[in-house]
Amino acid sequence: MYHNGNIGFRFYNSYIFSKEKGWRAVSELLIEIYKITASLLLGLGIGVMLSSRSLIKMLLGIEVMFNGSLLYLTLIGTIYPYMAAVFSLLAILIASAELLVAVSIVILYYRWHGEITIKGELPEENR
Repeated sequence: MYHNGNIGFRFYNSYIFSKEKGWRAVSELLIEIYKITASLLLGLGIGVMLSSRSLIKMLLGIEVMFNGSLLYLTLIGTIYPYMAAVFSLLAILIASAELLVAVSIVILYYRWHGEITIKGELPEENR
């Protein structure tokens, strides 16, 4: 975007990057907060998915990982606005992979238990 001769992306009344001013301290702090949050979401999703045998917990872990990756893609798309189309296609691919993993978990659950419906409490060894 062009604004007063500066090339950059407008973000909370300051530019993330402009040729004359470079990186601003406030924008750097926000970028670091986004990076840390996205990393925490990815790590939390991986941890939930690996530590649980419950179908619902696994699917929730996948959703948290997906949201962390989308947050990171949004951050990169904000820094490099010309890459937004590429990252939107990448988000669609990630959503497709998420659906594939979710369906494979449901199929695996069906093979283990012989049915897809969950009745009552799960046994202690399957939690």
